[in-house]
Amino acid sequence: NLGDDFNKWIAGIGKWLEKVLDPREILTTETRILYILWDRFALNMSDNLRRALALGAIPADGYVLAFVGRLSKCIVIHYKFNGLIPKLEAKVVIDTPQSVFDIWNAIDFVDQDSKNYLKRVLTSGHKLISHRGVLVHVDRRNEPQVFGPSIDTLVMAEELARIIYEGFPTSEQSNTPVYENALEIGVGSGLLAAGLAKNLPTLKTITCIDVEGSAINCTKKNIEIAKLTPGINQAKVDYFIGSFDATRFKENKQDLIVCNPPYIPNLPSNSGNAIEGVHLTAVSGLELIEYVINELSNILTPNGKLLLMVSSLSLNEAEKLIPKSYTVTKPFEEGGYEVLFDVEAVLEESNADWLSYLKTKDNLRLYERKDNYFHRLHPLWISLA
Repeated sequence: NLGDDFNKWIAGIGKWLEKVLDPREILTTETRILYILWDRFALNMSDNLRRALALGAIPADGYVLAFVGRLSKCIVIHYKFNGLIPKLEAKVVIDTPQSVFDIWNAIDFVDQDSKNYLKRVLTSGHKLISHRGVLVHVDRRNEPQVFGPSIDTLVMAEELARIIYEGFPTSEQSNTPVYENALEIGVGSGLLAAGLAKNLPTLKTITCIDVEGSAINCTKKNIEIAKLTPGINQAKVDYFIGSFDATRFKENKQDLIVCNPPYIPNLPSNSGNAIEGVHLTAVSGLELIEYVINELSNILTPNGKLLLMVSSLSLNEAEKLIPKSYTVTKPFEEGGYEVLFDVEAVLEESNADWLSYLKTKDNLRLYERKDNYFHRLHPLWISLA
């Protein structure tokens, strides 16, 4: 009896499937629907894992964090290949995850078996994230400089699905923009670029830019996994290692641009305190936000869209930069999307002045609750009015 408890159902999915597949059982309509939903989810997951294994990207035994229900739940799945078919085992569900690795919070509320299970996920050398049919892999041992996928990336992926993929034009929607060229500035692990490759059949080119060579290699790997899906668009993908240079796109403006830039303000230059930390260049400073917004007319087609991620820490600064000729849409309105602030570079003891500055900046937009810090994400859709 499933009742309304989705989490218990997932935790007991193995026994439930045995019962459902028993020909002696009489199935209700609700049970049939649940079976179809799980079957489609598991089939998609298995196919993606097989493609990743075929490319030599993942181990034959590992863990996947699967984000479902518009990020309302994260299902922690163990997979193990026996031949060509992986066996999937889901034991733990994390409700309303506020970071990609919101496992620490879950450990306090699960039984001992599940605790051991989650600890193995945390100590694994491989980071596997699944979201809306896209699987990405980061090798923590060989790709330590690859940033993400983070909760910011997943929020952006949801927005791309909601606005672009789910609203894909039909023959009756001739006025709906058709996206032929897409650009991602700062690809990180490649989750967004892989989603574009898999879900936008009109794309002719995808351009991926990152300052880290390892991020470009990781993105290339994850796009190749996505492009092994039968029947999907085989858009041409260009990769560039280095800082974003808008002049490269003046003669090749883009229909769709996505950018998850550094959005944490640095200490004022007159503070006299140097800041050092892990992945600092990936999280701090607002220069890229300013540069991309200032170059909009040079890089975006008249009917194009920019999806730009900012934080409650930088929203005011970003909005002041956007020209009045452009329309800005905030999916989460003024409230934003609350997430855990777990940026190590800021939270290190040596950077106490930086943390103090962010806490007191603009009406406490970085706030503390139960010994954790939080902020609010603001994905912005920007296009010509």
